[in-house]
Amino acid sequence: MPQGSVARRYARALILVAAAEDRVDAVTGELGAFAALLTRSPDLATVLGNPVFGREERRAVLDRVIGSLKLSPSVEHFLRLLIDKNRIGYAADIARAFAGLADERAGRLRAEVRSARPLSKEFVERLTRVLAERTGKRIVVEASVDPSLIGGVVTRVGDTVYDGTVLKELGRLCDELGCA
Repeated sequence: MPQGSVARRYARALILVAAAEDRVDAVTGELGAFAALLTRSPDLATVLGNPVFGREERRAVLDRVIGSLKLSPSVEHFLRLLIDKNRIGYAADIARAFAGLADERAGRLRAEVRSARPLSKEFVERLTRVLAERTGKRIVVEASVDPSLIGGVVTRVGDTVYDGTVLKELGRLCDELGCA
C-alpha cells in the first residue's frame, strides 16, 4: 500500500476522534510537534521505527517522549497504536495529512509564501485578504525567507503558484527580447 494512502487512512481515523472531542486544532499541533521532534532527532525516529527493538522497548521510549511533549490522552493512545502496528515511521506523513483534513474541515487554506526578505505585517495582511477574496476561504499564511529569490514573492496556495519574483520577471523580459 502506498505511503500516502496509509497516512491518509490513519489521519482520517484520528480526525474522527479529535472532532468528537472538539480538539482538532489541538491535535494538529500535538502531531506536528511529535513529527518535528522525529525530524530533529533521526536517532529517536530510528529507535521508534525499528522492529529490531522490541515493542516494549519502543513503547518505553515513546512514553518518555510523550511525557516530555505533554500530549493529550487521545494522541498518546494513537502514537502507541502506531508503535504496535509498526507504523510510527508514517508519523510525519500522518501529521501532514491530518493538518490538511483539519484545514479542510475548518474551511481554510494554507498559503506558503517565500520572499527574499522578511515581509511586513501589513503586506502579509493585504496578501491574506486578497487570497481570501480569490479563494472564498480563510487563509493561513506560512511565510519563509529565501534569499536566492533576490527580490519579490512566490506564493503557493494548493496547486496554484503565483510567482512575482525578480528572477521570473527577468526571465519573461529575456524571452520577450530573445536573449536566451
